[in-house]
Amino acid sequence: MMSQNTQEQNNTTTKPLNQNKMKAQLTFNLPDEQNDFDMAIQGAKWWSVVWEFDKHLRSELKYNVDLNESQYLYAEKLREKLREMVYDAGLNIDI
Repeated sequence: MMSQNTQEQNNTTTKPLNQNKMKAQLTFNLPDEQNDFDMAIQGAKWWSVVWEFDKHLRSELKYNVDLNESQYLYAEKLREKLREMVYDAGLNIDI
């Protein structure tokens, strides 16, 4: 026989997924907050640019046989710095 606590746990896991959805809404006073609005809606584009640049650096390091040692080390430093900046900002590039 199941305890009351176990039954409650089972009931919460069998709820349809849509019952646990959350919503968020951002409100801006335009045109006064246009810059803030633009930054908020362009977040995915910024993430994409940073992700693409990181992958470009990775590809150069992995496949570009024409890099000399100093170029390789510089590209490696650039990638490390990019990832450090992303991490320090509390972001995750590897989503």
